[in-house]
Amino acid sequence: MKKQAHQSNGLELQACSDARSKHREEAWKAPLHWLKKEKLREELRTFLDTRVQEVSFTTWKKEKSPCRQVCRFLEEKESELKSFHEKTYEELKQSLTAWLLANGYVVYKKHYRKDRGKYTYQDADAICYLKKIYRFLGKKEESEVSDPWDLRSLDIPPEQNPINPHYRLDFVGIKQDAMRQEVKDVLAFHARYKAAETLRLELWAVTAFSRFLQKSFPEVESFKQIQRVQLEDYLIYVRTESKLKSSSYASQFVHLKNVFIDLGQMKEWPHLTNLFLKTDFKTRITIKMKIYSEEELKRLNQGIVTLEPQVARALFLHQILGLRISDTLTLRTDCLLEKCAGFVIRIHQPKTTSYEKPITEEVMQLVQAAISNTFQNHGETDYIFVQDRHPEKPMSYGKVEYQLKAMIREKQILDDQGTLLQFGTHIFRHNYGKKLAELGLDDYTIMQLLGHSTLRSIRHYRMLGSKQLAEETREMRNKLDRRIRPYLQEWGYEEV
Repeated sequence: MKKQAHQSNGLELQACSDARSKHREEAWKAPLHWLKKEKLREELRTFLDTRVQEVSFTTWKKEKSPCRQVCRFLEEKESELKSFHEKTYEELKQSLTAWLLANGYVVYKKHYRKDRGKYTYQDADAICYLKKIYRFLGKKEESEVSDPWDLRSLDIPPEQNPINPHYRLDFVGIKQDAMRQEVKDVLAFHARYKAAETLRLELWAVTAFSRFLQKSFPEVESFKQIQRVQLEDYLIYVRTESKLKSSSYASQFVHLKNVFIDLGQMKEWPHLTNLFLKTDFKTRITIKMKIYSEEELKRLNQGIVTLEPQVARALFLHQILGLRISDTLTLRTDCLLEKCAGFVIRIHQPKTTSYEKPITEEVMQLVQAAISNTFQNHGETDYIFVQDRHPEKPMSYGKVEYQLKAMIREKQILDDQGTLLQFGTHIFRHNYGKKLAELGLDDYTIMQLLGHSTLRSIRHYRMLGSKQLAEETREMRNKLDRRIRPYLQEWGYEEV
């Protein structure tokens, strides 16, 4: 009987699915009969045929109304339009906005962002739908030129950060044909040993440079033609006219330099390897690390316990273990190991390699509780903290950040100066490093517990402690004391 019931339910679900699919396709194409121009109708049909395969049934229901609005608008107000390519998106958007207002529709939607504590405004659904049509038609044309790469299909796929993977590289922004091919050659070489995020940043840097060349030096078609004069003009442009922060353009220059050097060696264009000078890179300014005071941590943790259980567990483990947020969210369900001295936790670092650190029984119980919660709700998974809809993937940083910022605003958690607490997951790591330094551990032990590969950054954690600060400022304070001492009696103070 149970088997028959299961078969019956399966047939009903299949029939329901088939009926829904048929209804979807018919409903998608229903507004097309309003369009009299054949080419316009064909462009929209191509978009709908692709769209119906990409979105869920819920999304389709939401987009049904704006789709009909766009079709009505095209027939009533743009009846002479034969193709979407006859007008730009901005031109048609302006016309659609006027039509929406004339017919009593809204042109903006208001949405409250809990994490920002303010309202944001976005275009109405019909305008957003028109933008999707233009984006689809534009990508269809650009794909013939850009030849986008799917990094997963490469012979040796580059390493990905599971928190924020990048699977696609699109070269459409590089308009110079020869330069586009040269960039593909060097990135194909880099893909063998560099991470996907590095490839993306290198493409970003080269694309920005190629756009500048197209505007200021249109005669340059290949990297072989680039001389110091073009590069100097670009450096000046980025520093004076672009909206990039100093840290961003410094990163851009580094990636551009790396592409120049490797391309010069590959193509035997030696002048490319020497185009950048040391003076092109701004001297790095050491910024004091921000940390939370004990009172700030206490207030913040009182709010964290009110978050979703798995988000709260992730943040408490993040604090206790002093990890990078990417390391915390990619903790695996087999990370607990029992050794002679007790339990240890294995940490896989997307940025570098794996390492282990000892943990207490309380931390072990917290990890086990998180694993149990995940297995109960999602079955067996690779990661402890997972996405609800895609449990094969680790929890996104965006979810953690949104819940924390929204909680800070909702509960009005303030810093010691009385202003709204500025949150950063890496600040927990600063606090952890500071405590290790104050415990009197040697640099090598601190390096291993933090998962660093060198000792270079350890001195920054030591400078956060009051003891190190007192020692480093002792000479200056003694010098000031010697200057002030002769005037103490005149001021009426006694020397202690």
